[in-house]
Amino acid sequence: MVANTKGLLIAGLLLSVIGAALFVISLALLPSVLNVATNNAIVDAVIVDSFKSQRYNDWAGQKSVNNYFKQYYYLWNLTNPEEVLNGKNCNFEKIGPFNYKYEWNNSDVSFSDDGNLVTYIQSKTYKWVEGEDTLNPFEVRTTNFNPAYLGLLSTLSKTSNTLGMTAEDLLYTLASAPQTKQFLNYLSTDNFTMVAYFYNGPKYFNNQYQLLLSSIDNNSTTTPTIYFLEQWSNSTIIPTNGNASLWNDMLVSYGLDSPSGISLQSALEILNPMNQYSLLNMTIGINFWMNAVFDGPNSSSYQLLERELGIDQAQLTLIMVWWLKGFNDQYTMNQLLSQCEIQSIELLGVCQFITTIPLGYKSISQFNISSKHLPWLEPIEIPIAMGTNLTISTNEAQTNLFSGNNSLLTIQGLGSFAGQMATNNFTAWNLTNNDAMTIVGYFLSYIPNTTGYSVKSVQSFYNTSGLIVTRTANEWLWECNDDLLDYLGVDQPCSLQQNNTIFKPSTVYTGKKDLSLTNQYQQFQQQSTITIWNGTVNVTGFVENGQMAPLEDNPPSTLTIFEENILRPLSLVHSSSSSVMGISTQRYYLPNQSFPVDPVFNNSIDGLANLTGLFNGVPVYVSLWDMYGVPTEYSSLYIDGLNQTYENAEIPLDLEPITGNALYYNLKLQVNLQIPSNADSVWFSSLGNWTNVFSPTNNDFGIFYPSLKIGQTATASTNDINLLKQQFKQIQTVKIAPVVVVSIFGGILLVAGLVMTIYGFRKTFYNNQYNGYHSIN
Repeated sequence: MVANTKGLLIAGLLLSVIGAALFVISLALLPSVLNVATNNAIVDAVIVDSFKSQRYNDWAGQKSVNNYFKQYYYLWNLTNPEEVLNGKNCNFEKIGPFNYKYEWNNSDVSFSDDGNLVTYIQSKTYKWVEGEDTLNPFEVRTTNFNPAYLGLLSTLSKTSNTLGMTAEDLLYTLASAPQTKQFLNYLSTDNFTMVAYFYNGPKYFNNQYQLLLSSIDNNSTTTPTIYFLEQWSNSTIIPTNGNASLWNDMLVSYGLDSPSGISLQSALEILNPMNQYSLLNMTIGINFWMNAVFDGPNSSSYQLLERELGIDQAQLTLIMVWWLKGFNDQYTMNQLLSQCEIQSIELLGVCQFITTIPLGYKSISQFNISSKHLPWLEPIEIPIAMGTNLTISTNEAQTNLFSGNNSLLTIQGLGSFAGQMATNNFTAWNLTNNDAMTIVGYFLSYIPNTTGYSVKSVQSFYNTSGLIVTRTANEWLWECNDDLLDYLGVDQPCSLQQNNTIFKPSTVYTGKKDLSLTNQYQQFQQQSTITIWNGTVNVTGFVENGQMAPLEDNPPSTLTIFEENILRPLSLVHSSSSSVMGISTQRYYLPNQSFPVDPVFNNSIDGLANLTGLFNGVPVYVSLWDMYGVPTEYSSLYIDGLNQTYENAEIPLDLEPITGNALYYNLKLQVNLQIPSNADSVWFSSLGNWTNVFSPTNNDFGIFYPSLKIGQTATASTNDINLLKQQFKQIQTVKIAPVVVVSIFGGILLVAGLVMTIYGFRKTFYNNQYNGYHSIN
């Protein structure tokens, strides 16, 4: 009994010591335990270092689906275009907003460096948000300067300056290429083949007719001529009189169920070369017939032949079908192929353009064809236009001049051809120098200057593709089709934004090894340094998806974001504490002078980021809204309608520092287009419509006209805010749980130990008293 009480006493003392120690240790280790627990909780809630990460789906794109990442636009509308073309200042009004939901998707994802890096391909989609406070981009139309046309002149000016001509004059000259392509396209149509048939057919018909006539037996009832006319017009089978093979394709009614009903008198008129309305009349008759075919049934040309030849519409149509698809396909085609030394009728137009053989060394412009079917009054064929023949064959011309990368039917090919004039080396086109000089004269002088064909063609597009145009908001932003660019064969988008884009792979730090690098670029679209600038520009900064580095106890003085639209890092400066939907945040702003004069970025004016190189020569300059911070001599001095205030242009960002989430931001930039101060002498031709556009004399850079305002903002959804608050509670739970468990357990042990010690002490004390009493007694 004594041993048990002593054991209880000793056990109670041990438990008390252990419990007290655990309780003290839990308190002593509280800061480090909290820190480790917090870090682990944040890592689980923020870091995406594998496909199993808690937030992988959000990072891959689901976050952009669940939340409203909004990209919105205001278009600048030029209200006085006619006055501007006559030298007046511009007056602009802001039209908008046009709101789009911005979503991304990360695909082809791979993790490396033990999950410290992630590589992915991102695609972006912008969807118009219908129904909220937004205008309909498919209906609203605005007027402004055309970036496609400005880009064209800006690019051409680099060459035109060395040639001593304006960019627009060079445009007219290079437009000889698509103009010639238009000529060849026309000469390659069935219409031209028809003209060649009408011109050559009478000769070959007369040859066949004489052969056939000589094979017809004379009889007392009719002459061979009358017999032929009767058979030609109404026989549905091969006649028995005459050489049967010679009757092939010489009968209008052949194969029909019934004769055409054409009278003998009408047949005589139709096939009498002396009759001015005859199919065989080479002076004016063939012109009547060609225009009738061009204009079609019920036209005045058709009705004229019906009336003068005594036939009805069905009979006239039957004769045309026989003539073009029967006789000429059988007899005339082979003769033309032989003369042009070609294998296919498809090259007949090239033969005419190079040799003029198909029309008997005449130009198609010499035929009396209606202008609506043949718009060119001057000769379009090289030998007639230049007064000299080429030694190159039709097949050689098709292969060497009008096909492949060096084709003279493209402005690139024509530019390369003209560039060889300095060396007279035209071996790429297999031309003799004489032929080359003839072609140079045709393309660079005859088409643009002598006839003005290319000038007229280019200017015919100016209403929809010139300096100032009117388009829908959707066309300005996403789906512009520029007729002039299409005509020139220039593969360049004329819209200022891109939708449904898929980019090259980018690599980003996940933050697994260093939380401060969370969601920062290692490579942007396979580049660690941007190569388009004049100096080294490293890819640094956070990705633009709202996730920054977490666990910033003290807000950093600056946040660097890599702005992918302008390909450079931008630093935001800490301003003050803020709050978003009940969550404490830190506010940052983009400084006013974020686009200073900087030769590395080709920036020559404060407040304007030169992006001409990014837009394939289009003189695009990005600024803050309303060109805030841009000197007035480049903006508001000549432009009415700008609101150049900081409140309008400010770019805020509210960062929740524990998780590194940007709970609100509003990135605002403006796209502007430049017209240089010397545009009237360097860009615009005296033959055009733009020489009166105002040019300032007090600066060397011209005027920058506002095109559109872009805003990108995101506000977390209520669900995401609630989720974030729940995560904070979980983090707090994770923080305190180890301490509570250890301290409670230690406390229990301490209390149990104390109870056991007291009980053991009392039992021992009583036992001692009892033993003492017995010894006294």
